[in-house]
Formats: sequence, structure tokens, C-alpha cells
Amino acid sequence: MNFIAQTNKANAQRARGSACLKVTSRNQTTCVADLYQQGCCKLRLPTPRGSRGREAVMINTSGGMTGGDKIDWSFSVAENACLTLTTQAFERVYKSSGGLACTNIHLELQAGAKLAWLPQETILFDQSAYSRTINVDTTAGADLLMVEPVVFGRAAMGETIKTLTFFDQWRIHVDGELHHAESTKLAEDAAGILGNSFATDGASAMATVLFVSRRAEGLL
Repeated sequence: MNFIAQTNKANAQRARGSACLKVTSRNQTTCVADLYQQGCCKLRLPTPRGSRGREAVMINTSGGMTGGDKIDWSFSVAENACLTLTTQAFERVYKSSGGLACTNIHLELQAGAKLAWLPQETILFDQSAYSRTINVDTTAGADLLMVEPVVFGRAAMGETIKTLTFFDQWRIHVDGELHHAESTKLAEDAAGILGNSFATDGASAMATVLFVSRRAEGLL
């Protein structure tokens, strides 16, 4: 008797997740108006401690990202509300076996709103492939603070970056008009690009700090 063994190569499991949080102001206190979370994206809201604002912690329960993963975050801050956002841990983007890991972020601020976007670092590992878009719709009367750090490998662990793909696109609209745009592309010879004096000059980390407010110029 002849036996024929047949195997089907299963598709690699990919992480999918999305979360949306909307906050509003009631009696000078920021309250949750709407909360949605799905897949690997979770939000935790610590109990306010004497502050009129709210805090939210973003969690990716998949433990990191790789090629083919996709995450969407969306946050809306109503008039006179205040929200601070951070992450539970670093976001790690691992070596890709095919395709891009993608993160899409949308932030919306109404008049008098205050939003602080303060995630922990995104760590890009060697041979990772990552695409991120950040779109912001704000108003002239709102305050937006964004601190977004990126680490290229973990130097303390002896890791070095040789090749990776990193696309990062930011668009900030104020009252419907484009006020800030930036695009970053690292591909192929990432080590050579990062070592250039016009890039990071060999540094293994970088950060973007952005403050959008009528008060910005006066604080320089």
C-alpha cells in the first residue's frame, strides 16, 4: 500500500488591532465619551488623581510587530478637554519575513483641547520593515504636544542596524489647512544613511518634538 502525504503551508498569523477613544469636558472635568478596542489593541484608563485631565495607556498585546501586522489608533479630544497618551512599553518592530508592519494614527483636537502624545520608544530591529502615518486635525485654539522617539537597535545588547525599511509620514492640519508635513524614508543601506552627518551622524536613536499652539512662539 502506498501512502501519499500532503501538507499545506499555512499562512503566517498576523496581528490586527484598532482602538478609538473620545473624551469630552463636563463640569470642567475630562470624561470618556466613547471607547472602542479590537484585536491586539487595548486601552487602559488610570483613575485620575486630582487632575481635571485624563490619561490613557496604549497596549499592543501581540508583544511587537513584524511584516504584515497592522494597527490603527484614533483619539479625539473635545472642546476644553485634556488627554495624555502613552504606551505600556516600547513598541518593537522585528525582522520581517515579508511585507510591512503598519501603524496608522489619527488625532483630533477641538477648540481649547489639550493633547499630549508621549509614547515610549519605537525600537526598529535589523531587517525590520515598518510604515507609520500620523495625521492630526487640530484647531488654532488647541494645544498639541508630541514627543516621538525612535531607536535603531539596542546598543546595550550589542545590536547594530545594517538594513531596514522605515517610512514615516506626518501631516498636521490646523483649521483644515496644512501647517506641518514631514516624511522620513530609510531603506536598503540604512547603516550608511544613519552614519551620514546630515542624518543621525551615527547616533542610534532620534526623537521628534512638536508643539502646536498659539502659545508656541512665546515659549521659545
